[in-house]
Amino acid sequence: MVVVLCMSFISSAHGYGQGFDFFRGHDSTDLYVFGRTAYSSSNYNIIHFINYGGTIQIENNHANNAGNYSAEKTPGKIFGHAFDLFYSSVDYGKTVTGLSVFVNDYTTIDRIYGGEIPGDYIVEGSDCSIYMGPCGVIYKTFDSFQHFTFVADSQRSIHFGEPGMISGELFQIPTINGQAFLSHSLDYGATYDTIPISSSVVNLNMGVRPFVLSRGTQRGELFLVTQDTTVSSNVQYKIYHSNNYGTAWDLKSTHVFDSASQNFTAGRKQCSFYMANLKATPNSDFFTLQIYYSSDCGVTFQEFEYLLSPDVGTAELKSTNDEKIRFSPNPANGKTSLCFELAKTSSVSIECYDELGKCIWIKKPETIPAGTVKKSIDIEDFHPGCYFFKIKIDNQKVLVGKLSIAR
Repeated sequence: MVVVLCMSFISSAHGYGQGFDFFRGHDSTDLYVFGRTAYSSSNYNIIHFINYGGTIQIENNHANNAGNYSAEKTPGKIFGHAFDLFYSSVDYGKTVTGLSVFVNDYTTIDRIYGGEIPGDYIVEGSDCSIYMGPCGVIYKTFDSFQHFTFVADSQRSIHFGEPGMISGELFQIPTINGQAFLSHSLDYGATYDTIPISSSVVNLNMGVRPFVLSRGTQRGELFLVTQDTTVSSNVQYKIYHSNNYGTAWDLKSTHVFDSASQNFTAGRKQCSFYMANLKATPNSDFFTLQIYYSSDCGVTFQEFEYLLSPDVGTAELKSTNDEKIRFSPNPANGKTSLCFELAKTSSVSIECYDELGKCIWIKKPETIPAGTVKKSIDIEDFHPGCYFFKIKIDNQKVLVGKLSIAR
């Protein structure tokens, strides 16, 4: 049974057009939606919801390009990262403060895992210096990203990771030849105990794959959402629940969506679970955000619906256009010129990422004099699609630009 409460709320300042993240808040009733604006690759929104998703409490807009956020149990306290720069907020994302830069010329931070133990986080990154081989690295921090300790080498990439309830606990789902496994670590991902997941739950050879792994409120309690894209033109998800570290999975419900932008998270209340669906609104530039809340482990849901504007950040971006990377031509085919401004002589490195966020190309740091910088980029071997270029200036400032390649 689904109870629908449609709330026709038009936000004149905030909306999403290029994907979003969805994460639980500090208590049992609040959560966050975090996403990129429709007209910008570097402006992001953080919306804080209360009443199980029924009320927008605070809407925020920030010109920082962030990977993901995590909320701690302290009210309003969240942490995130923009590549290798970490951020924090103590007011539900209303203001965001830069913390520290992960100083490593070849490693870029991909994701952070934590929130249960204050200041205690697992940091996953990619080491571009060893491309083409496996390039995942794991670090840990006990002081909110001020200092880092190396945990595991390039053979330890995290797949569908989720932090646990105690310090150092991490779950993930690696896959081998179509078979999925649940791996459980108590040392920040250095070593794992691993058990197979039944092929009746996940079967990559049949098109059913893991989509989200989320912890519950008790030790060993997990939610697993699988995705099956073979169901007509829609996307089918199944929600499973386990109370025994994934030894057995109980199917709670099946949901079919007509768009491909969904996300899921367990809450901080026993058996609470959330779904979010973002889709285009017919005959409108607005996006429809649907939030579903369950108090029975995903069996039934209550729905809240919002209309979100696509024009977030356009006013703010006008004052920062000179800070962006420019490409000529864009879209490009074969070659393009990358152009940006330097206020002073600086050490500059350039990295390129594909649409999945993987580092595929890097130019080592070099000293460049102040002024307009123009670099010719050979893209003959790049596949058609969208790519993101990141420029690091003196390991402090980060510029990001988007390049489209057409053939």
